[in-house]
Amino acid sequence: MVGLIALVVFGIYIGIALFCIKKVKGKKQKIFVSLIFILIPTADVIAGQIYFSYLCNTEAGQFVYKTVEVGDDYFLKTGEIDESRRGVYPDTYAIAKGGEINIRKIREKFDMPIGAEKSHLSDLFHITQWKYYIKIKNTDELLSESIAFNYKGGWVENIYNMSSGKLCPSRGLFNSKSLMQATFKLKK
Repeated sequence: MVGLIALVVFGIYIGIALFCIKKVKGKKQKIFVSLIFILIPTADVIAGQIYFSYLCNTEAGQFVYKTVEVGDDYFLKTGEIDESRRGVYPDTYAIAKGGEINIRKIREKFDMPIGAEKSHLSDLFHITQWKYYIKIKNTDELLSESIAFNYKGGWVENIYNMSSGKLCPSRGLFNSKSLMQATFKLKK
């Protein structure tokens, strides 16, 4: 049903465009009107891609402002339960191989969201900012943060919400685990 409605709307749009092009006199004016009708559904994609690229190049990434040396009790030993990874079965956790960060111990002294914080940076261009951070609880000092942006395309694409979009930086750099590994080091 939605597809049929989209086809009807698209047909009406093309009909209006052709009608306007026929009413205009002169080849240059017809080309100008054609360009306007082409840009109406696509201009936000061009501008959105440019803005997304700018954000990716200037603001996205993993930023460690201060590394913290912690004792070996902040790292899991072989065979302990690793709460940062799911196990094979539902509602279970994986078993540590040794050396993984002990999230429960870290959260005693450091503030770290369980999931990434989400904020709509631009409703016009459908860009969302995702952020992980690590702060010291008692001082609220920011130790590190990981910032990513998700771009979901133009308004035509978002009518159907079919796209999961583009993410920068890649998923490998944007997660709480890599941020913890970059922030916490074993005290020697």
